[in-house]
Amino acid sequence: MTMSTTTIKQVVMYVTLACAMQTFASNAVAKKSAAIEAAAATPTKKETVTLKIATLAPKGSLWAKYFDKLSEKISTETKGAVKLKIYPGGIQGDESEVVAKLKRGQLDGAAVTAIGLSQINPEALVLQMPGVFKNEAAIDRVRSNTSVIDAFDKSFDKKGYKLLGWGEYGWIHLFTKKKISSIDDIKKEKVWQWTEDKIVGHILKRLGISGTPRSLPEVYPALGSGALTVVFNTMYGAMAMQWHSLVNYYVDEPLALGIGATVLTNSAAKKLTADQWTIVQDLSKRAHDGLIKKMRADSAKTKKALAKMGIKAIKISPADKKKLDAVSKETVNSFSGKFYTKTLLSTIQSTAK
Repeated sequence: MTMSTTTIKQVVMYVTLACAMQTFASNAVAKKSAAIEAAAATPTKKETVTLKIATLAPKGSLWAKYFDKLSEKISTETKGAVKLKIYPGGIQGDESEVVAKLKRGQLDGAAVTAIGLSQINPEALVLQMPGVFKNEAAIDRVRSNTSVIDAFDKSFDKKGYKLLGWGEYGWIHLFTKKKISSIDDIKKEKVWQWTEDKIVGHILKRLGISGTPRSLPEVYPALGSGALTVVFNTMYGAMAMQWHSLVNYYVDEPLALGIGATVLTNSAAKKLTADQWTIVQDLSKRAHDGLIKKMRADSAKTKKALAKMGIKAIKISPADKKKLDAVSKETVNSFSGKFYTKTLLSTIQSTAK
């Protein structure tokens, strides 16, 4: 059978038309799929983003109350689009476990002490080095220094985190069950060393003191059983965690200022729109600034309250003070170049003066 020229032209026309229609349909499907994927990746105003944040701060403590208030404000300002789910009291585990969960994406953020910060961004340890700050005004100057702010924002971002705000939990003191009069007396005691605390571990070693490793939740029962007789904490921290009921003395000379911070993973921050992120950032900074002021006031009140409960202050001798200062200086220099740059340390030290 022979096809006419007209028939052949018609077939070609039909085939061409069919191919064009198929291409159009394929492109339409592809565009629709891309639109669906884009919509899924970008939060809309109607979607609710819940940020899961963990902290060791006990429920009902000053820190926990501030996080609850921050959660309410963020929800209000974003009209319910962003909510915080706070896990207080170490229910998500010790800080090492919390950091591991952040890296696995099981948590979106955390409020941590220097222990957690050392695993998130070791550079932050420079703020808790012994002897770096003589008073609170010194650290205020440092935290308001533009070059320091920029340096930390960049270093946290490089590690995969956003810094929501700095925190403090007071000046760190040594608390004891027995009265001690010298560093040599401490060597005879069962001294707590937070499992991941690099700073205290280094100091104890230089002073010739053997530390007893324990995670934070293990300290209270260990104090009760006598497995620990010497611990480190702030005034407010010791009372909030009920350690004050198991100790009788504290060394009046503080070791360092206890610092902390709240961080959010970069992946969690990407769940927010630009406007939502601005709200979260602004409210978080205000909350942390307010918390620091309140913590300082409450720490002073707590010190007086502990004195009324019979917990007595111990003065260290000038010789031991000199020895401790020398070890503190050596510790700061030893960590320089390993966890923070010499440039950053120099900037902080000069600003703190």
